[in-house]
Amino acid sequence: RSGERREGLSFAQIAGAVAGTDGRTWPDTKCYNCNKQGHIANNCPSREVGIQGAHITMAHAALLSPGDILLDNCSSVSICRDRELVKDLKTDTRGIHVLTNGGSIDSDVYGSSTLLPKLSKVWFNEDSMVNILSLSEVKKEYRVKMDSDGEDAFIVFAEGGKQLKFAKRNGLYVLCRDKVENNT
Repeated sequence: RSGERREGLSFAQIAGAVAGTDGRTWPDTKCYNCNKQGHIANNCPSREVGIQGAHITMAHAALLSPGDILLDNCSSVSICRDRELVKDLKTDTRGIHVLTNGGSIDSDVYGSSTLLPKLSKVWFNEDSMVNILSLSEVKKEYRVKMDSDGEDAFIVFAEGGKQLKFAKRNGLYVLCRDKVENNT
């Protein structure tokens, strides 16, 4: 897969710049998603195919325990390292290249979350630093509540009346999987 993601520059490509989904063309701009000239990644016509972001630093990863699940408002993609958190695995030949400020990682395998089954595109790679659920993806499918006057935690209202509490730990909102009943 790494052979498909080489960097390069071709001045002939500038004349064929591809407009973004916003209709604008920036001839001197190269998209980080598809590597074509003319638009930025946020407006990439093939946005679903390529680069997404997950936010975790190596310093933060050291603060988490094995089996922890991070609910991250800076991630645009959910990716898990623990196989028990992802079911019905499928292969996507296009895969995904996830950029983090702790490095990058590729995955060609995704499935549904075992904790939040409506999340049907959770990427799986056992070499990921931690299990990350994208807050923006979670809130599309589930009610999420946070009241900073009360308990400093995000509560996700899951199926069957279950409430998953992502409590604040070292500045991150984390669910300890060991405290959740097995609902796979």
